[in-house]
Amino acid sequence: MKTILSVIKNYMEKSKRDDYTFDEIFEQVEKELSPEWAKNTSYDFDDIVNNKKGETYKLLTVDGDFIRNEDGTFKLKHL
Repeated sequence: MKTILSVIKNYMEKSKRDDYTFDEIFEQVEKELSPEWAKNTSYDFDDIVNNKKGETYKLLTVDGDFIRNEDGTFKLKHL
C-alpha cells in the first residue's frame, strides 16, 4: 500500500536532487494517491486534498528522513 511518505521517498530517491519545493512534492503525492482519495465519497474531494496537503507538509517537517534547506526546499537526508 502506498503512503504519502513512501511516495515522497520513492520520488526523491529516483530523481536524486537536493532541492524539491513543497509544490513539486505534493504534486507527485497527489498524482499517485488522488485516485485512492477519490474513493472516499463521504467528504468533498477539495477538502480531502487540503487535508492531505497539510499532512504532507507535517510529515516533511517531523520525519527524520527529510531536511529543510535554507531556501525552504526539502531534500532526503541520506542522499
